[in-house]
Amino acid sequence: MTKINYKKFSRLVNNFKKFCIGVADKNHGYFKRTEYMLDNRVNNYINFLNFQGISNFFSKKKELRILDLGCGVGDKSFLLKKLFSKSHIIGLETTNHDDIDHVKNKPHEFYENIYKKINKKFGLELNMYDGKNIPSKFGNFDVIILYAVIEHITPGKRTDFIHSVEKRLKNNGYFVITRCPRRLGLIEFVSRTFKLGAHEWVLSKKDLLNLFPQNYYQIKVFKNMNNIPNNYFFSKYFYYPLMLTDKILSLFRWPFSTDYFLIVKKK
Repeated sequence: MTKINYKKFSRLVNNFKKFCIGVADKNHGYFKRTEYMLDNRVNNYINFLNFQGISNFFSKKKELRILDLGCGVGDKSFLLKKLFSKSHIIGLETTNHDDIDHVKNKPHEFYENIYKKINKKFGLELNMYDGKNIPSKFGNFDVIILYAVIEHITPGKRTDFIHSVEKRLKNNGYFVITRCPRRLGLIEFVSRTFKLGAHEWVLSKKDLLNLFPQNYYQIKVFKNMNNIPNNYFFSKYFYYPLMLTDKILSLFRWPFSTDYFLIVKKK
């Protein structure tokens, strides 16, 4: 596994951003969002902390088969390939959506148009699927990562979704759930109250853990992360103070963090 610091992580994200923005359809409604997401330094800092958690946990594992499920534009698959250079990384994005915003804007159409170019440039394997059953041609995996995914699935469908995905997880394999918004998150509360772009659905601790019953899964890591807003304005003008604030609040185990970070092992 390749160790990277935040400076190198930022360079990797910037290289991916430049290529992606260069080949993307600038007239699609998701172009600006993608540009904003990849250009947001606070968001990239939060992503770095999450990838640091993933890489630390799997540091002794070699030649893993990793599925980046709900891979979006492909930046997470790109970073996983850099971190786990000896592993086989596959990214899948759904063509069906529950989230009202995704139903309206159809991000998969934006992603699908650039996957071939991204795959060729970076040697990735980004693909589409129906969001229900992962085709057998992709095989089974040692690790399945749901990075900012669970919150976009209708609450009533989440259990069935996990059961469906679990069929592609090997015995003693791992689910990684991260950037999953907490019901007690202060930033989510403020964003919802002032209509600043909150998630349609957030999860309580019970909501999340009930998806992984103890009879079938063992919790390996469970913690709260992300104590700062990643709004583009704050990212642009208050990046360094926000980074320091996040570190301080993490030390004191701030109870109103925004996201969950969970790793469970299939028994």
